[in-house]
Parts: sequence; C-alpha cells; structure tokens
Amino acid sequence: MDWVQELKVEVGTTFSVKKTVLQSNIVAAGIDLTGVSSGALELIAVYIQNGATAFDSAAHGATAELYTNNASGSLSFMTAAQALLIANCIVSEKNATIWRGVVLENGKKVSIKATRENFTSAGNADIYLVFRRLVAGATIAAA
Repeated sequence: MDWVQELKVEVGTTFSVKKTVLQSNIVAAGIDLTGVSSGALELIAVYIQNGATAFDSAAHGATAELYTNNASGSLSFMTAAQALLIANCIVSEKNATIWRGVVLENGKKVSIKATRENFTSAGNADIYLVFRRLVAGATIAAA
C-alpha cells in the first residue's frame, strides 16, 4: 500500500455506507444495515431519504429505531417517529426524534427496526451512515 492509500484509512478519516431498504421490511425483528465492523468506528451522521412513498404502518404510529449489537453502551442511538418520515423527506441525526451518537465496537453492526408496530408501506428508503475511523484501517460495508 502506498502512502496516499494509507492516508485514506488513517484515524480520523471519514467514509459513508449506503443501504436501500424496502420500508415494509422494517419490522420489530429488525434488519441489518451493515455487516460487521473491522475496528472501532464513530457514527457521526445518519440520513434517511425516501422517495414519493411516506413511511406508514397500520395504525400510523410506528417508529424507526437504529441500533447496534455493541457489547457496551447504548444499543439504540436514533429514533424517527413516523410523522417525520413523510414522502420525499430527509431525516438526519439533527432532526431525529432521538439522537445519542454511538461508537461502533469492533465486530459489531448497525441495524434498523420498527417499534410500536411494523411499517407496511411499499416505498424504498436510502439510509446513509457516515463513520469516522477511531482505529487506522477500520471499515464496514452495507449488509
């Protein structure tokens, strides 16, 4: 690896991961947004972007919750109430219902689930996760 490539993966460098999910697949059992990490990563931003189909559920009260399988710390770090997930919206950590930030431990992943009730809408949502490396070479990929 040459020095330019090494600089791209040094501590403090950032990168993003994108996962497209069908809204109706966001259920209480959860779905993975990423594979497992290799090294510690700080999740510094999240963007949920959906197209013309608003997130919906049977009783119109679902909440999307992003969480990790970390061994320590808060497992749930972001929630977005269904009312925020209207058609053609962008929900980020800045306007989420709850944002706690998270350090993803080595060998762990990020997932999303529905709370209160499952989502039933048929639209797609693009979920972007922006990470900062806390360990040189740390990385993660979309599930």
